[in-house]
Amino acid sequence: MISRICILMAAFLSFATYSNAATILQAQSVSTSGTEDPTYGSIDSLINQSGLSASYVSGVNDFDNFVATTTGFKNPQGIGGVYAPFPVNLDFAFSGTVNLDGAAIWNQIGSASLKEFDLYGSLSGNFDDIILLGSYLHDHQGGLAFIADFTQTAVSAIRMTINSNYGYSFSARFDEIAFRGTISAVPLPAALPLFAAGLIALGFRSFRREKTAA
Repeated sequence: MISRICILMAAFLSFATYSNAATILQAQSVSTSGTEDPTYGSIDSLINQSGLSASYVSGVNDFDNFVATTTGFKNPQGIGGVYAPFPVNLDFAFSGTVNLDGAAIWNQIGSASLKEFDLYGSLSGNFDDIILLGSYLHDHQGGLAFIADFTQTAVSAIRMTINSNYGYSFSARFDEIAFRGTISAVPLPAALPLFAAGLIALGFRSFRREKTAA
C-alpha cells in the first residue's frame, strides 16, 4: 500500500513540474530602419526558415540539437539583407513576451556577409526600454550558425544593429536568424503540498493498521 502511494506521489510531482528546456524560437515579423535589399529575397526570408537546410517547430525543437547540424544553404549570396550605409537596424518582433538567452545567425558566403553587429532587447516592443544584450563579430561565412550568447532577458522584440559587412559597399545579407528561448518551469500548485501531506498521512495510517492486524 505504502509503495503504491509513493509511486502515485512521484508521478504527480513529475507531472506538476519540469526542468527548464532551451528551445528554438521563431520571430513573428521583421522590419528595418533602412532600405531592404530585395536582390535574393525579402527580409521576411530571414525568419521563415527558407534559408536553412532543415526546418524546425518554434518552441518545440531543442535549440542546441538543431543548430549543431543545420546549415544555411539556399543561396551563397544570402537570402535577405539591407542596404548600406551602416549602422542599420533589423527589428524582430514576437507575438508576446519570451525569455531569450541567445540567437543563431546563419551567414551568407561573400563580401556582403554579416560581420559586426549589436543585439538589443525590448520588453515593451517599441524600444523605449531598450537594453544592450551584446556586441558580436560574426567570424565565419556559410555553414553552421554563429551563436550569439547573452544573459537571459524577457523581451517581446529584438533589435539587430548591423555595423559592418566583409567589404561589399552596397548591402549586408545573411540567410536566417532564430532565437534560443527557455521555457520556465511550471510552478507547483498551491494545493499540492496539502495533497502530498494527505497521502503521507493515509500511508502511515494504513501502515499502522497492517502492523496492528499482524
